[in-house]
Amino acid sequence: MAALRNRLTGAAIIDKSTRITARFEELPEYQTARTVHTYVAWRSEVRTQKLIRQMLAAERQVIVPLVDVPTHSLTHYQIMRFADLRPGAFGIPEPSVQHCIGALVSDIDCVVVPGLAFDLTGRRLGYGGGYYDAFLRQISAPKVGFAFQLQIVDEVPVRVEDERMDIIVTEEEIFRCGN
Repeated sequence: MAALRNRLTGAAIIDKSTRITARFEELPEYQTARTVHTYVAWRSEVRTQKLIRQMLAAERQVIVPLVDVPTHSLTHYQIMRFADLRPGAFGIPEPSVQHCIGALVSDIDCVVVPGLAFDLTGRRLGYGGGYYDAFLRQISAPKVGFAFQLQIVDEVPVRVEDERMDIIVTEEEIFRCGN
């Protein structure tokens, strides 16, 4: 799936990401959210940079994860400016701890989640580290997977500890998974 996604051109990624962001902004779960947790895109993921900038401009609280490699977990920080992000673990843009505020997962109103593949029951194939699944078990906020339509598959293999999405947004559709 990663190889398939990596074949998308930069222009296609930007176009599809723009359409995904527009669909996401239509969701009541987003419209009523004051505090949104989102990944910061890297490689060929659905781009979140424009969404992050828009949320900051609208004075929403934006929380992004930081990979804590020694504890094999995510910690979470509110960013005030996009410039507060720096390359972190694995090259993923992460909050600069010196410039950001630690965040409580209980404050999150909506979560935007990355993945390699999703199915329509809300199952998600991540990158294998389990970082997001451990985090998602801690929250009750709506979990929204961002994916290109090509990442939607018939069935994603799951483990007991895998968390499901409530909603998946692609450039073509919004899927309510009905967990």
